Amino acid sequence: MSTVKEQLIQNLAPDEKQSRCKITVVGVGNVGMACAISILLKGLADELALVDADENKLKGEALDLLHGSLFLSTPKIVFGKVPIWSGVNIAGVTLKSLNPAIGSDSDKEQWKTVHKQWL
Repeated sequence: MSTVKEQLIQNLAPDEKQSRCKITVVGVGNVGMACAISILLKGLADELALVDADENKLKGEALDLLHGSLFLSTPKIVFGKVPIWSGVNIAGVTLKSLNPAIGSDSDKEQWKTVHKQWL
């Protein structure tokens, strides 16, 4: 037999479950957004985090994904600055192996400057 309190108070929304797999996409340009959409469509993550230096572009792209997320199985999409990607298991190829000049003064793409913006 349930109590009056149990009959009157009910959870309207399920408790938020802990994220099992969080993926962060750094950069929301064409490639970054293609990756993000692929991750969402394949249901590879419980949480998708987007990070970019251009906050206006980031907000626009993230809001586009959030509007379409009602039709996807990824329950949480977050965006912002670097701290949102804490707790991410990172795997990948280091940029140094792809471009040995990266981070040096001879780097034509000036990744050294970009790196300083994130740290």
